[in-house]
This record gives sequence, structure tokens and C-alpha cells, in this order.
Amino acid sequence: MLTTSLKISDDIDLEIDLLHVMMATSPKRKKVFGPLTMPYYMLSYVFQAEYHIYGENWDDIIREREAVLLHQGETIKTTYHHEQPAKAIQIVFRLIGKTINSESIFPRFIKLTDNRNIMEISLKRCLHAYESQHFDLAKEEFLTIILELLKINAKHKIDKYSSHVQHAIEYINKHFLGQPARETIAKFCQLNPMYLSTLFRKETGQSMKEYINRQRILHAKELISDTDHTISEIADTLSMDIFSFSRLFKKLAGISPSSYSKIYRL
Repeated sequence: MLTTSLKISDDIDLEIDLLHVMMATSPKRKKVFGPLTMPYYMLSYVFQAEYHIYGENWDDIIREREAVLLHQGETIKTTYHHEQPAKAIQIVFRLIGKTINSESIFPRFIKLTDNRNIMEISLKRCLHAYESQHFDLAKEEFLTIILELLKINAKHKIDKYSSHVQHAIEYINKHFLGQPARETIAKFCQLNPMYLSTLFRKETGQSMKEYINRQRILHAKELISDTDHTISEIADTLSMDIFSFSRLFKKLAGISPSSYSKIYRL
């Protein structure tokens, strides 16, 4: 059991247990499973084929590169009817502590359209780390997945962030390779740097520096996994010396860049 904590807002702190990660394959013939009452939450991401899932008041077909989040306590039934077996990464987890309306926090359906979506990459890495028994790394990737779920849900909520914080995030996402200074971001947002810092932390639950560093390490993970760049070259890409890069990477990923490369680089 792997537990992680995440602050959602001033009045909501999530404590989450990662219970199991696996690659599930459906039977080759048509098959109906259920009804089944979900004992925990399960995120199911389809890599191959499709399946039809029925809830108490909804139903949908989950196709390739789509995912569904099944909520604890709901009753579902699934039908597999494709000639090709469906394959899906399934992540089972539970929320600890006080009862919350999870549907107000997490989306049910996720459709990934970008070729290199952060969640898709983290799903694969989480499965690989879990199967390799690198559980701290699996927990770190799981946290990235949860953050992406929150981000996807936030896109469907009006006024999730103020316009000032939205502008700051947009600027950081475009310029994080150069590690933009607080004053530069504040100038772009036409705000006092101290005021923007306070506002950013209040709305996102993290400082601008923490957000920048997370984006930088996410980018570094992609470069390590999917390119032949050396660790030194990746550090240069982020405008960092290799010592500072390695220290930051280990702090946020829970493992050194070289160890991460041994696990994920083919």
C-alpha cells in the first residue's frame, strides 16, 4: 500500500492509497461482466480495442486512448464485443479520511488526443515502475496522474483560477526551460511580484518556483525516456549544471536521473 497526500484547496486535503496497478486483457469472445459494486476507485485507460461500460445512470463506449474513472460504491457492468481483446492499464486506489464529493474533484471520462499526453506517459511509467517493484517511483507517477486528473477537471470549471494566475501558468508553461524569475512572470501579468506569489500559492497550493520545477522535471523525464540525450545534455537544456539538476530530479522524482534512465530508457 502506497500513500500520498495532496492539498486540493484550503478546506480539502486528499490522502490517497495506491493499491494496485496492472495491465488487464479482456477475453477474445463477447463477454459480459457484472454487475459489480466497486470496492475502490479505479482508473482504466484503454490501449487496444474498446469496451462498453454501464453505470447506474449512464453508459459509454471506452475506445483506444480514452479512460474512465469508476467511483467507489457505484455498480457497473462491462461488455466486451470486439474481435480483438481489449487491453487497459488499471490503477486501483482509495481516498482516506473524511468523505468528499469525489465527482466534484475528479472527471469521469478522459479523452487523450495529444500524441504525448503527460497522463498517458505517466500511466505507462506507473505500470512499469509498479511491476518492477520501484514503488516510490510508482507513487510519484501516480501523483502526476492525480494532478493531471485535477487539471482536466479544472478545465470544465469556471473560475478555477483567477485570470492573473491563469496568465502566470500560461507564461511558465511556455518559458520553464529558462527558469523564469518571479519578477519576469509578474511583469507579464502586470502585478506586484509579492502579490502574484501570494495569489499563486493560495489558488494552486504551491509556489511558482515549485510549479516551475515540476514542469522542468516532467520535461526531463520525457527526454530521458524518449531521447538519446545524456544527463549532462538534459541539464544543459534546462539551463542547469548537472549537480543542481541531479539534486532537483532526485528531490521531486525520488530517484536519481541515472537510475531513472536505467529503468525507462530502452
